[in-house]
Amino acid sequence: TKGLKYIGHNIFGNTHGILDVVFEEGITDIDLANVLNFPAALTVYLPSTLKSIGKGGFGGMEVSHIFLAEENKHFCVENGVLYDYAKTTLLRCPVTKRGKYEIPEGVTTIAPHALQLCGWPDAIGAEPEPKLSVTLPNSLTTIKKSSFRASWLESIYIPSTVSVIEECSFEWPVNLAIEIAPDNARYEVKNSLLIDKTEKKVLYGFSNNIDIPTDVKSIADYALGHLQPTSLIIPEGVTSIGKWNINLNSILHLCIPSTLKHISRESFW
Repeated sequence: TKGLKYIGHNIFGNTHGILDVVFEEGITDIDLANVLNFPAALTVYLPSTLKSIGKGGFGGMEVSHIFLAEENKHFCVENGVLYDYAKTTLLRCPVTKRGKYEIPEGVTTIAPHALQLCGWPDAIGAEPEPKLSVTLPNSLTTIKKSSFRASWLESIYIPSTVSVIEECSFEWPVNLAIEIAPDNARYEVKNSLLIDKTEKKVLYGFSNNIDIPTDVKSIADYALGHLQPTSLIIPEGVTSIGKWNINLNSILHLCIPSTLKHISRESFW
């Protein structure tokens, strides 16, 4: 609507039947962090006046195509992918993206929800192969929360330059295997678990045969909840379990250590 400057979060919650969203010229700020249950194949048109996209990015909006006014000096679109103007932050990759995609060198940050649902068949009408394959640049330092939420990627190689992987970065992925550069100072993959070596925290698991190393102190939110193990032994030394980790649909045997001090809301689901 003409005359608006700011679009707040939650205004599109549980909205159905919308295929296109046009942000008129004059709008300078949008915050779509809590968008829920949008339909597939949603096209977004962004104006030249847009200066700010909220810290939650596009939230759950299943963006299939992004169009940006050429005069905009705060963002850019390259190969259909939205970046900040300096091309240091990847803001949103369309869910329709397929085949091999190399994120350009110079990108340091993958924003929240940037690749959410990317490659997910149902998000684009069960489109057939090929799946999306993403190569992360050696300039990358930061992967933000929910960056790869429910993404349909087969594997990701995380370079040695990455020093920040926020909790829930890989929330509810689909069969996503992760490799870490051997010389990464902070993160490692051990026993099919992505581990923050500094905080001794499990960030993500990609095997139903969960074998948590004995030096682990905590399990992050959403680290294990997408798995379906029948047995889970949480070793002595673990003091905290984040939310959405213990899948009670599959667990038959669960061992909890004497050192456990904190169980989050919805740790068991």
